[in-house]
Amino acid sequence: MILDKEIDLAIKAAKASGKLLLDNKTDLNSKTSQTLRDIKLKADVFSESLIKEIILSNSKYPILAEESGKSEANLGETFWAIDPLDGTANYSRNIPICCISIGLVHKMKPLAGVIYDFNNDDMYVGDCVKNLSTINKKNISVSKTNKKKEAILITGLPHG
Repeated sequence: MILDKEIDLAIKAAKASGKLLLDNKTDLNSKTSQTLRDIKLKADVFSESLIKEIILSNSKYPILAEESGKSEANLGETFWAIDPLDGTANYSRNIPICCISIGLVHKMKPLAGVIYDFNNDDMYVGDCVKNLSTINKKNISVSKTNKKKEAILITGLPHG
């Protein structure tokens, strides 16, 4: 496997989906379903469809996607994991804190991941083989802070 090629493909798919989500927000920001804890929009479905089209036509690996599930009954050892619109509730409310998440998994461990913050045009890339993380092609790393009182922890909001 040439991991750089797969990462470039994920970046291409994420950018195309980000453009779709930004350029067509008025049309895509309509609900397809909603529960007390989750909302689905046309944006989720259209974004996923575009990402799958790009990846499946250029990669030999199957896909596990949030909206449609498995692209093949048996995903095998290596497959793509896709969240086509991470932060759907924020997107629906015009809160610009949402992204596209695409990862490549091998034997249930991450190989690489791409997170595209399309509102700010920030592309995060993680390569687990090279042990390298970047934002917009610049190296990044976790903080050196090791004292809890000096650290900040950010999590999602609990449902309860």
